[in-house]
Amino acid sequence: MTDPTATDAPPNPLYAYYVLFVLVLIFILNWIDRLVISILLVPIQQEFGLSDTAMGLLSGSGFAVLYAIATLWIARFSDRHNRRNLVSLAVTVWSVATSICGAVTGFGQMLAARAVVGVAEAGGGAPTYSLIADYFAPKRRALAMGIYSSGIYIGIMLSFLLGSFLAERFGWRMTFLMLGPPGLLLALMLRLTVKEPLRGRFEPAALRGDEATGASLRFLGQQRAYLAAAGGLTITAVTQGAYAAWAPAFLIKVHGLGLTEVGVHLGLVLGIAGGIGTFVGGGLSDWMSEHNPRVRLYFPAIVTLLTTPFFAMFCLADDLYTGLAIYAAGTVISAMHFGPAFGLTQNLARPSMRGLATALVMVATVLTGQGIGPVLTGMISDGLRDGMGDEALRYALAIMAGFATLGALMFAYGARYVAQDMERATGADLSGDRS
Repeated sequence: MTDPTATDAPPNPLYAYYVLFVLVLIFILNWIDRLVISILLVPIQQEFGLSDTAMGLLSGSGFAVLYAIATLWIARFSDRHNRRNLVSLAVTVWSVATSICGAVTGFGQMLAARAVVGVAEAGGGAPTYSLIADYFAPKRRALAMGIYSSGIYIGIMLSFLLGSFLAERFGWRMTFLMLGPPGLLLALMLRLTVKEPLRGRFEPAALRGDEATGASLRFLGQQRAYLAAAGGLTITAVTQGAYAAWAPAFLIKVHGLGLTEVGVHLGLVLGIAGGIGTFVGGGLSDWMSEHNPRVRLYFPAIVTLLTTPFFAMFCLADDLYTGLAIYAAGTVISAMHFGPAFGLTQNLARPSMRGLATALVMVATVLTGQGIGPVLTGMISDGLRDGMGDEALRYALAIMAGFATLGALMFAYGARYVAQDMERATGADLSGDRS
């Protein structure tokens, strides 16, 4: 379905990057509101008297399950309707729900509020990736997605810095209350200054037609490179989610840091290192894949494979600053896979199914990254606690690093199918580029 409000004017490069800038700001806020609970886990746990497994549920599954359920429906809706308006509404709702988290009186209410945040943030995912794909041509999408993905690490950095700063001065409740209002301003900014682009503006007109959900699922199911990219992102997300949720508590329990110290150390490490990695990874992938499209999956396979030893050594290092230096290096390497992998999922889907293609990946990555990663880490930590005490969390996180290796194998498997699958999706013949 063509949106009558969409503009079919040729995209102005400067305006395209302005749109990307606005979307990155929203993505940063998305991750602040999503992950600030990680820096607040310990004070919330102490007030409510909860186990590590329960806190894993609160920081992971409580958000992830409804996020996953809502994402598929919202994504299909966004494939047929105005994506800008949908994202603007989503930002408004999750910002209000974030503030409500500060007014809860028990675990059940907090879990419910986090579920609302999850449902609303589903509206800021798939539609946004689809918007970016219609502002940037296929050969530049990895860079655009890399820049966009930098919002993850900037958001994590700010969630730690702001979360720790506000929590130590005003308490965890006021922290939630203060994080909601900025989202209302960004929602208004998006609605008033960003134009809805013509869907599939870079692809042949014959590929822009609407397709039923069943037909779209069958098409994507036959795209082996898409399945490999989705599988690699899904498995790697287990490691990413475990560390995002539990690294602050690890530094508090094992290294004895305070909230502000954790916020500064982890915030700077993840924000700077992750931002560098996503930007460099997207640019390198676009450049290296110009003559060999298989690089679009070989590249994330290699950098993801290198993630495991760096993350594990961070946990096992006895010296705090040695561990943080290793974690910074590992984060740069790990972050390089986001732009190429997510950019490829857009290139392997036809315009009318890009929201669905992204939603399937996001559902899977959220369920594993925030649904399985934090909970499994908490369960392993609880299981080791009798013999190790707080040191149990150190070894639980080291074990979780191994999932990145499995993700790398999935990426590598699909590399051979990239050229033929992109031709089916976009009509571009890349056979001459194959090695």
